[in-house]
Amino acid sequence: MENLTADQVKAWLLEEISAITGTDAKLIDPSLSLSQNGISSMGFVELLIGISREFKIELLNSEISPSDVASVNAFAAKIARTGS
Repeated sequence: MENLTADQVKAWLLEEISAITGTDAKLIDPSLSLSQNGISSMGFVELLIGISREFKIELLNSEISPSDVASVNAFAAKIARTGS
């Protein structure tokens, strides 16, 4: 996907987190970490699979640091950088 923006990814992530956790997307705080928003390790795997399908990005082959998942915003930025 060309010219992928962090805002586009964040919107997608919020919907996916909502689907995985059952929390309304409007109640998910993008400034909090994935785990603080209810994503477990299995939920993280679901996200990675969804990212691969949606954006054609293999994050498992790239380094993901703790700072990359410190917030939904940070993770969206990582995905956008990797996909651009």
